[in-house]
Amino acid sequence: MACKCRTAEDGIKSVEESCMICAQKHFTAAWRALKELGYELNETNHDFAIGELGLAAGHLRNEFPLLAGKVREMRHHVQYWEYGKLEEKWKEVLHEMNQVIRKEITAEKELKKTNALSSSPGEKENTGNGKIYVISNVPYPEENKLHPEKEDLLVFLNKAESVHYYKDHSSKIVYHRSPKTDYGTHVPGCVNFYVFEGTGSLPKDFIKELKSSYDWNYEIEEGKVKSMTTGYMVVKYLAMKHPGRKIVLVNFGYDVKNSTYRCPWHNWKFEAEALASFEHMSLEK
Repeated sequence: MACKCRTAEDGIKSVEESCMICAQKHFTAAWRALKELGYELNETNHDFAIGELGLAAGHLRNEFPLLAGKVREMRHHVQYWEYGKLEEKWKEVLHEMNQVIRKEITAEKELKKTNALSSSPGEKENTGNGKIYVISNVPYPEENKLHPEKEDLLVFLNKAESVHYYKDHSSKIVYHRSPKTDYGTHVPGCVNFYVFEGTGSLPKDFIKELKSSYDWNYEIEEGKVKSMTTGYMVVKYLAMKHPGRKIVLVNFGYDVKNSTYRCPWHNWKFEAEALASFEHMSLEK
């Protein structure tokens, strides 16, 4: 079942996908149904509210399990006609939802200020100050974290393992390979893009060109190379889109311990050589 409370630009969300905007819409729809003047005890409104609270909890449970638990408890109160136990909880849950949404909106505004999102996918940019740091998912201790300038843009990949180190930095993007949960879920406080489908997906012509220049014949233990890494595609895209900005690759390269380049279905050696011209830095122990 698809949840159509997102715009076409954002992509249709599954009711099981984490999405605070979707959750808030379902939650406030339930509140409106139960508060509608003259229909407070109407069974149709009562049943509608139960369904809407269930949908809200579904959008919260993967990424915001504590908040999802509160909404689930409220659904139980509605089911048992215990309306008196709901009053303070409406305000409490809405306050928590709004806090998350405000942070996400602020992050998007800051990114626009840095021109990170000022052009459509595929359009070249020469504007924008500050460096772009592309951070791989190779683990590193928090004491080794970057200390970016305000105008710098941080770009994370898929599950964005270290994004929580940078809560106070407003300009952050996560590029997930796709909306599938295997590649991580929506990260709050960041603009979330998807390489192959959904919001901000990379232009198909660009991907096609990358594939045509990729070395697919590299011999690996388990057969043939199957795909390009998310990091390789994103770095190439950012270099094309922001030719005037310095791009720094963090914890990239086939000589990096635990590097995702060593996944058996990627040509990690080809990618590392292709990205060797960028500035590299390591934050490993």
